[in-house]
Amino acid sequence: MTNDPVINVLEEVSQEDVPKNVQEKLSRIITLLQSEAPLCKCKARDAVEELSHDVALEDFTRTQLLNVMVMLE
Repeated sequence: MTNDPVINVLEEVSQEDVPKNVQEKLSRIITLLQSEAPLCKCKARDAVEELSHDVALEDFTRTQLLNVMVMLE
């Protein structure tokens, strides 16, 4: 676990019972945030927003992702 609460939440979500494609997208978002590249938070927020529209997500997982979006603002 890292000290970044956003990454912690994303790691928790990826450990839950989510589809493999969601796990892969979460992994890419975590890597993006860890890279500290310019605009990484903006890109990560956009990716989380896109992921939150996935119909395969459970409501609780979707709520967690929406909370992450708020944390990234």
